[in-house]
Amino acid sequence: MENTDILRKKLLLILVAAGFGAVLFDTMIVVDNLAYSMWREGHLSEAWHNFFSGLAYLLAIPAALVTPQGGNPPSAYLVNGLLGALIFAIIASIWQFLLKDHHGN
Repeated sequence: MENTDILRKKLLLILVAAGFGAVLFDTMIVVDNLAYSMWREGHLSEAWHNFFSGLAYLLAIPAALVTPQGGNPPSAYLVNGLLGALIFAIIASIWQFLLKDHHGN
């Protein structure tokens, strides 16, 4: 059994990683929207527009996968935020409980 203080620190780090993942995945949507606005006003080259257009399609996939047929799609921010939080939390959990040295910090 691990010390409760160490366990608490590990769980807090996993929670922080999940929050970072959610913010990172939602930030990609905001950057994509900003790039589209810049391109529409002529401040962004066609090559960057093509890159961000491809990114927009990739960012729409998770929300499309959880939408029932004929139903209203959920918020892409919610779906991508949860996906980012889940991915980062799983990676942080593996790091904290399986890979990290259990002796010390």
